[in-house]
Amino acid sequence: MSTGMRGPGSDACCGLSQKGAVEIRGLDDLQALVSRCRVVFVNFYSPLCTYCYLFEPVYRKVAEETRGKAAFARVNVAMDLELATLFGIMATPTTIALVNGKPVLAVPGYMDYEEFATLVQEILNQAGCGPQEA
Repeated sequence: MSTGMRGPGSDACCGLSQKGAVEIRGLDDLQALVSRCRVVFVNFYSPLCTYCYLFEPVYRKVAEETRGKAAFARVNVAMDLELATLFGIMATPTTIALVNGKPVLAVPGYMDYEEFATLVQEILNQAGCGPQEA
């Protein structure tokens, strides 16, 4: 799902200065993030999911720590079946990574802070948004 609004050669990793993760609903919201950030992480969750509840503070902390390098979004699957279906989400929590609008990774289940922070840094490095652009 590429919007065509950003090219891989764009200099900035993320043109947003959002604090933490943002709730999105629908493809338009997602495309708005993808158009401004080379790397976008999307966490699909359910309000009744215990592991989703436990993962939320981990997700938000890593989002805050990497502000300006990537966008972090959350999607409530009970409210937005369109995006969940588009990405084939079968369980919550599931976190996907998009680089230049294309899915590069989908991780179902809970991750602790160290595991998730390491995963995010690996994706940022692969996308050219690692420490060298801090």
